[in-house]
Amino acid sequence: VRYLNIKYTINTLLGRGVTPIINENDTIQTEEIKCGDNDRLSGLVADLTEADTLIMLTDVDGLLDREGKLVKEIDSITDNVRALAEKTKTGLGTGGMYTKIQAAEFSTKSGIECYIANGKSKDVLINIVNEKGSFTHFKAKVRKVTAKKRWIGFGSKTKGALIVDDGARDALLKKNKSLLSAGITTKSGVFTAGDIVSICDKEKTEFARGIINYSSQEVSKIKGVKTKDIESILGYKDHDEVVHRDNLIIL
Repeated sequence: VRYLNIKYTINTLLGRGVTPIINENDTIQTEEIKCGDNDRLSGLVADLTEADTLIMLTDVDGLLDREGKLVKEIDSITDNVRALAEKTKTGLGTGGMYTKIQAAEFSTKSGIECYIANGKSKDVLINIVNEKGSFTHFKAKVRKVTAKKRWIGFGSKTKGALIVDDGARDALLKKNKSLLSAGITTKSGVFTAGDIVSICDKEKTEFARGIINYSSQEVSKIKGVKTKDIESILGYKDHDEVVHRDNLIIL
């Protein structure tokens, strides 16, 4: 509902010729509705407006490699790219280069071309349009993730986490399966059915997010058990899956 309301508001403003200026105000935002920073917020807004391109301006030319040279183009955001982002220092904003990479990852998965450039450079926007000058270009993915899954993965706060075994991890990553109770080893946090939770491997590294079908109390009782045994433990079985694959996104 929140996704649809925000989308409608922004598109209505644009339809009336109004260009909205959207900023996350750290002094008034509550934790419940806080996005985290303006970088990730920009990615969400680009998605909501179905933009073709997202341009993030900062005080450096873009992502720098280990020798301090500008990386002009990135086809895919890998762990190596994330490591470079942690080393590339910026003097603006709350998240630095790392959160810009997160926004770029979200945007490119949404089919949006993404650029990071120096806002102090002369004619920076014109140069990006003409593919000239200094910037880092993140190529959009051809295959788009559905709006629902993008919102699950990047537009909402998680309420807790599920730790899963290797078998469950492989089933989600390699076989596009739903998460079943048998693959869950432990849980953290307090959540209710319908909340978004992180899904982590045994090293507690998050690799997916999804809408959960059971509360944290229920998960505590059924973790590690087979699907056929859920009803005998809880006295009911509303769902076979703890997180259905249609409500799950791989990060």
